[in-house]
Amino acid sequence: MKIFSLILLMISINGNAKTVLDCNVHKIYCKIVELQPAVDKDWALKLSNLLYEKSKELSVDGIILDPFRSVAIAMQESSLQNSVRKTQVLLVSDSCHGLNNHHLVAKYNKTCVKTSKYVKGYTDIGVFQFHVGTIKGYGFDPLKLLYSLDYAVESHLLVLRDKMKTCKHLGKDSWSCYHSTTDSLRNKYVKMVNKYY
Repeated sequence: MKIFSLILLMISINGNAKTVLDCNVHKIYCKIVELQPAVDKDWALKLSNLLYEKSKELSVDGIILDPFRSVAIAMQESSLQNSVRKTQVLLVSDSCHGLNNHHLVAKYNKTCVKTSKYVKGYTDIGVFQFHVGTIKGYGFDPLKLLYSLDYAVESHLLVLRDKMKTCKHLGKDSWSCYHSTTDSLRNKYVKMVNKYY
């Protein structure tokens, strides 16, 4: 066990009040601070409490959600920051000189011109870096994923639990399907996340 986890940490809670946290009791919080020493301590305490409570609540059907694994995933995904990842994509469209219907274009012997442009858009958001496909598939509210830590933690744990059920055959590494079910991508992800576990 690291010496760091045995010390008492002083943090600010609700403004000026000081509280001493024992790392033998507040292990998740101390892991967050160990991984990201500059993290906002109030936010870290809230995240650790949510992960502890929600992991217990959502561990069902033989799937045990490990809050320390979620901390490691968040560290890999966002360095424990509520962030967004932008990606540039190419949009291609047809310009048919005012005619939207291709049947009308043929009828009036008009031509369509393809146009393209690059745009930057959010592809992954929040501390757990939810991909736009996951957000759409689960019907999550993307703004709540960014601005409500409670919602983000619960959503993360629901997705993680589903992925663990899907990949139960992988045993202790079933959590790695959170990233991908493709073996080569999943195996890389295991190594990256385990650095923080």
